[in-house]
Amino acid sequence: MQGYKVYELTTSGPIYLDTTDKNRYIVTSLLSGTTYLFAVKPYNQAGEGPSAVTEVQTAGGELFCCLG
Repeated sequence: MQGYKVYELTTSGPIYLDTTDKNRYIVTSLLSGTTYLFAVKPYNQAGEGPSAVTEVQTAGGELFCCLG
């Protein structure tokens, strides 16, 4: 595996956030007490794998979550 593509899932469709080779990703500028959906797709030279979707509710302005 080469890395992960990180998306925020919204009612308007997915928003690409970043590509990383780390097993964690920090999302900033989130609103307190708000529910967010994120999708993470592993990828390599053969293409992308299936998405893993996580729903989180913030308690503050920054979210730390693990990938993979």
